Amino acid sequence: MTQEEIFFVNDSAIEGRGLFTKIKLNAGERIKINTPIISFNRYDEIRLKLGAGKKKEHFLTTDKHVFDLRNSVLRFTNHSNNPNLDWDNENLIVIRDIREGEELTINYGWVNYRWN
Repeated sequence: MTQEEIFFVNDSAIEGRGLFTKIKLNAGERIKINTPIISFNRYDEIRLKLGAGKKKEHFLTTDKHVFDLRNSVLRFTNHSNNPNLDWDNENLIVIRDIREGEELTINYGWVNYRWN
C-alpha cells in the first residue's frame, strides 16, 4: 500500500492539523517511509536557515538518517508521550492496534538522536 492509501490529513484535537489512518493498522506492522533522506550536515544547514518555528518539525530523525518530510503528509504527525507509532531507519512501526480514522502520533524524542 502507498502512503496515500493509508493516510489522510484532518483537523487534530492535539494541535492544528493531524495525520490519520484510512485503514486499521495492527501492532507490529511496518510502513515504508518514502521520503527523501538528507545528511545530518545538510539538516543542520536547513535548520539554521529555517530559524525558530514549526518548520523545524518537518524532519524525522533516526540514528542513521534524516528524512525530509517537508513535502510529505508525514509532517502532520503530532507528538504524543503515549504514541501509536515509532520509527526505525526506514519504516514507521505500529506500536499498538490503531483504529480506522484514529490520529497517528509519534514521540518526537529529540533528545534520543544525535545531530551530527
